[in-house]
Amino acid sequence: MISKERILEVARTLYSVYGVYSVTMDDLALECGVSKRSIYNLFRHKDDIVLELTRDFISFEKNRFRKITLRTKEPVDNLKLLLEETQNMYRSLTPAVEQDLKKHFQDAWSLIQKFEEEITFIFIQPVIEDGIKKGHFKKDLSIGLHSKLICKLCKDSTRKNEFTKEIDSTNLMVFMRSFIISGLVTLKGWLLVNDSELTGKVGKFTE
Repeated sequence: MISKERILEVARTLYSVYGVYSVTMDDLALECGVSKRSIYNLFRHKDDIVLELTRDFISFEKNRFRKITLRTKEPVDNLKLLLEETQNMYRSLTPAVEQDLKKHFQDAWSLIQKFEEEITFIFIQPVIEDGIKKGHFKKDLSIGLHSKLICKLCKDSTRKNEFTKEIDSTNLMVFMRSFIISGLVTLKGWLLVNDSELTGKVGKFTE
């Protein structure tokens, strides 16, 4: 008898290769080597599978964001790591997946939208506030607006756009992190940047 975990594992692989909407329950059953009835005994319909995978994705990402906030109390380093993880998250959440969720799986899409707000207000904004208090970030920042803009810039740096014709995606992501940080820091903060990952002296975040 097949387990829910096995169905989710196979579905995750198929969706990542062929897209969420295009993979049918027949495709999933065939890949799992079971009848559709066996799958329907565990999931009422495809929406439930997509919703469960979305919850798993968000839970995984939240855990990574929390680990970052626990790694260091230094706002500049903290923010750089959060920016990198936000970019990595959006590289997994491709435009094709986003479009499928938005158009066909509204419950899952609502969870993604809520999580994007959490990234902005629960993870990024407190780091900016802490950096302002410590004199590392400028005092006149509009914290809420800057936090939203930072999240959007991280997302845009992982998407094809006019810049990707001139610079590869990895370099664009690094440039965008540097661009964001340089617009926030004070002179005191900039001295920390010069001893940081942006100049290759701080290792990347690892689990």
